[in-house]
Amino acid sequence: MSLPQHPDPRARRLRVLPPIGAPRSVPVAAWHALRSSVQQWALDSQRAACRNAMVAGTALAARRAEREDVEEFLAAREGHPTIPAPRTEDGPGPGRSARA
Repeated sequence: MSLPQHPDPRARRLRVLPPIGAPRSVPVAAWHALRSSVQQWALDSQRAACRNAMVAGTALAARRAEREDVEEFLAAREGHPTIPAPRTEDGPGPGRSARA
């Protein structure tokens, strides 16, 4: 089997490879099964990553809320005013003034 020639003489230095396809020794059904397995793995992996991100986000939000509750409790117990948290895009945190 000879490799196809490129019309540009500068490209002759480059090796032109034949088109990629399934080797004739492997049945087409096996290639389709492999391809569908790889595609399913990619989908399952993406779904698992999204679930992990949602669980992590929920856990972080719960920790933040608990930390703010503890800060407010300790500040009230010691008689100190609550230290304002930095403002976010959503506005001030619960129990905080809208003024900065």
